[in-house]
Amino acid sequence: MNQPVEDVLKAISVLYSPQQIPEETTKADQYLQEFMKTKEAWQVIPLLLTSEPTVAFYQQRIYYGAIILKKKVCYNFKEIENFDELFKFILKCLSVYKNQKMITSHLAQSLAALCVQSNSWNDYFPLIIQNLPITDTSNIPVLLLMFSSIAEANKKLPFAKKEYLYSLHDNLIHTSPTILDFIQRSFVLFPGNALDCFNSWIQNLDISISLLNQCQIIQMIFEGIKQKNLRERSSDSFYYFMKKIRSINEKTTDEEVGICINIVQYVLKQLITNISSIVQTTQGDIEDFEWVSDFYCSLGFVLTTYIDKIDSNQFIMYYRLLDQFTCIRSIRNITRITDVVVDLTDFLNETAHENMREKICFALTETFVSMFEHVLRVQTPLIDNGDQEELLDFIDFRKDVISEFVRRSCDIVPCPLLLDTISSICVSTIPNQLDIAEASLFCFRSLARVLSEYKSEMVLSILQSIVKIESTNLHFLHTSVFCVGRYCDWIHNYAPTFAPTALQYILKYINIPELIEPVAISFENMCDGCAVDFIPLIDVISQTFSSVYQQMPQSWKVGGVNGSFSSLINGYCLVLEKQPFEIKLKYIETFIPPLVKSLSQPISPELMTALIRILTSWFDSGVKLNLQNITISFLQKYDVIPTLFRLMEFAIQNKNESLIEDIASCIRYLFFFIGSSIVDFTQTISTQMVQWWQNTHLASIVKMYSFLIRALKREDDRSHNPLCKNYCFTFIPPVLDTIFQFVLVQPKSSYTDVITECFIIISQLLDKYPLEFSDSILQQRFIPWSLNVLDTMSGETFGTVVDSMILFFHSNRSSYSNTYLQNEGETLIRSLLSNARKFTTKTKREKVIDLMSLLYEQNPELISHKTSLVIQNEYNFLPIEIINSFASIKMKKTDYQYLLDDFFYICRETA
Repeated sequence: MNQPVEDVLKAISVLYSPQQIPEETTKADQYLQEFMKTKEAWQVIPLLLTSEPTVAFYQQRIYYGAIILKKKVCYNFKEIENFDELFKFILKCLSVYKNQKMITSHLAQSLAALCVQSNSWNDYFPLIIQNLPITDTSNIPVLLLMFSSIAEANKKLPFAKKEYLYSLHDNLIHTSPTILDFIQRSFVLFPGNALDCFNSWIQNLDISISLLNQCQIIQMIFEGIKQKNLRERSSDSFYYFMKKIRSINEKTTDEEVGICINIVQYVLKQLITNISSIVQTTQGDIEDFEWVSDFYCSLGFVLTTYIDKIDSNQFIMYYRLLDQFTCIRSIRNITRITDVVVDLTDFLNETAHENMREKICFALTETFVSMFEHVLRVQTPLIDNGDQEELLDFIDFRKDVISEFVRRSCDIVPCPLLLDTISSICVSTIPNQLDIAEASLFCFRSLARVLSEYKSEMVLSILQSIVKIESTNLHFLHTSVFCVGRYCDWIHNYAPTFAPTALQYILKYINIPELIEPVAISFENMCDGCAVDFIPLIDVISQTFSSVYQQMPQSWKVGGVNGSFSSLINGYCLVLEKQPFEIKLKYIETFIPPLVKSLSQPISPELMTALIRILTSWFDSGVKLNLQNITISFLQKYDVIPTLFRLMEFAIQNKNESLIEDIASCIRYLFFFIGSSIVDFTQTISTQMVQWWQNTHLASIVKMYSFLIRALKREDDRSHNPLCKNYCFTFIPPVLDTIFQFVLVQPKSSYTDVITECFIIISQLLDKYPLEFSDSILQQRFIPWSLNVLDTMSGETFGTVVDSMILFFHSNRSSYSNTYLQNEGETLIRSLLSNARKFTTKTKREKVIDLMSLLYEQNPELISHKTSLVIQNEYNFLPIEIINSFASIKMKKTDYQYLLDDFFYICRETA
């Protein structure tokens, strides 16, 4: 036994030893992964796959033999010396191990890869049938698995020669009649395997509808849905079949359209006749019921395509029967039903002519009222079983799915009928069934946008009923308060005299901690929608706001409800915005100075945090008050800026990073609050920020420069003050230089957040002032900084750096960038490719693809040359077709992107 074989067997024994040592198993796994890439692996494959059953770790040897074979055939195809010999060997192994699916799945994929890349399917197909005769029924599952793998290889081996893939597709289409007939006949003995194989074929091949009809596939699928253990597969098969039926286009022949119509009519008749009895066989098994529901819903997406070709009574009956699926509570089920309803309403709103729309809506009104009531009573109520995470997930589901169903129902059912249903259910379920009453209010809340331009006494009647309901149930109150706030625009448009009552109802619960979020957000909504209606009430609202405001610092929970208090402040500012200047100033001087005064006194860190965050909310929301003429004098009068500076020094001295972040955030929003005074303030704050950075080296300080740029650009757009632009390039480049001088000699992993903020700043300057950027020192600094950090960055920072590079090269085609690419192009490309391979998320790789395709588009000769050098030196394991493609200088941008996508796919698979 030679050394490679001994080493492989030893590694396998270490991996599966009962007494595993983590370090040893890691080494063994790494060895096997690397060994698979070597040519010696070909010698080991037959030894592993022909192991004697009596040897130790027999199953594991066979398993690894199959895996190594698959890897080699897929990714080292050019090393194969004799295709036919390897083909026969794989067939022999399939015959030997046909009862071990874990092994045969890898062998089947190996055979598929061989057939694809050697372009020999027409030659191999008869040999497969000959070596695995169907007269031996034990061969049938193996054949079905192999045919599945062949079909999937058509899509999953993108690195094979494109002409081979086209040839394979054509050849598979040619053999489809034989294989589909085999699938249909195999269903009797191996129904699950047959459905799996069919799913692979219909997903990956363009099979004609006439062939599917000829092979009686739909009848096979219907037999499957009747069997409990086949429902998942049958549902998938039916979905793909219906997707095929729906995909008719201008190339579809009249004969094929006729076949589609016949199939739809047959399916519709079968479902109407049998679905109720099939549902009964689920016998309360929710998952089983869901698969039947999926099956039934798949037809719904097709009916609108053929609506003028099918019996209208059967069309109506389909939706009447769909109603029965709304009677059993299921998130997945109602999600699918909602998708069907969305498809129907899209058709009615966008495609159907007016007469057809009216006819269908009239015929379906009663059915949809029933569905709506079932959804409201069964699907919508909250079930609080103590699992908070589960409850929150369901609340999110309601917002996304139930709300969509409710809104779409309005496209079919006249609004008065839906409102009457909501009202009657709400009234009849209070106080004994508050969960259903709450669900009815949730549905009413979901209609707010739909009804915003619908004048109706019924809407006002429901709102008046809500504010009269007395309850202590927190879930109910949570929804009722949100509900009233959501109708702010409707109240302003059609019932402005009701606005004070609605606001009073919302503020009634302001002192209940569990309701602070809905109260704050609804208060903000009401102040936004009805601000004009509240002009005469400013003193009353200010008094109520003041009573709550006094309690804010004590109630403010760091990381908790602070966002809700921000909504309260923003809502109050929305009302204040409509007031005369003197009133604005009066109340700003009422609420902000006491905060600053408290911050000037010795207080606990917790209270200091609360006060700073409240002040931040004032700066954030106060921008809309447009107090630019007095902001600086106001801030000076009440010692605001010196107080913030002293607090920052205090936080830095105490090394309180959380407090530093809060103060930095407060100052960031101050930049916008002071409006045009930002120009005068920039020099002062820039000097301070440099000192703060030198004393902290924190990202929160660096982030302030990002906000400063935005504030200066905002003022530049407003007043065209040249100082705004000048300050950006006077103060910021030296600061970035200082920061990078520090972080580049530190362990970069400790300063990823700082580096991220720096590149965000660079991106802002590139985006807002590209010409000025190219004339600044940053032009020469940018690329060296980028390369210096790329190799050590986490995913988020890597993406930020690449984003800034895209901006740089997009806006910068100067001689400098060309010279740089000429001299350092290989280094850049090597870094981009190697780093992008580290990340599992597609987004990061796509950023690199965007950058490299941009560079290629700008200079194809240079980039193709540099990339080819990197690929040839460091990625020589790639198929030769990929390596050669990178040398091309005449590719379209999209083709170059596909090439890079293939590159990352292969690298990931061979890792």
